[in-house]
Amino acid sequence: MIPFHPFSLAVAVSSGSIKRHEVGLTFTPSFDVKDVQEYIVLFKPLKMLKVWNFKRTKQTQFTLRSLNALTEYSVMVLGYTASNETYGSQVLNFVTMEGTHIFEITVTSILYPLPPSKHSVSGSSSTFGCR
Repeated sequence: MIPFHPFSLAVAVSSGSIKRHEVGLTFTPSFDVKDVQEYIVLFKPLKMLKVWNFKRTKQTQFTLRSLNALTEYSVMVLGYTASNETYGSQVLNFVTMEGTHIFEITVTSILYPLPPSKHSVSGSSSTFGCR
């Protein structure tokens, strides 16, 4: 039996990386994960029940491309070692954007536009926060 270690990897959306048709992801192995040789990024539109697409990478940062605009996706990552140990991440959900509206959903927070503060400069970029 191949050893499997669930939730030994953390997957997160890279700050400011959600676009119309792509999203940047970062994988962070826990302290006890050793020598991951390859990562497999599994992703699917949330509405699809059983069919997962996948991409392979050896890097801990990866950009998923050719996504549909304004679509909620689920993503998770598996890491494999040379000794066939497998490490898994949590499932992360996010929504791609369209135009200037940004939506981002994670397993722990929801990001949303904050109203401009009384100290903001006219024409400055939008500020995002979480509650």
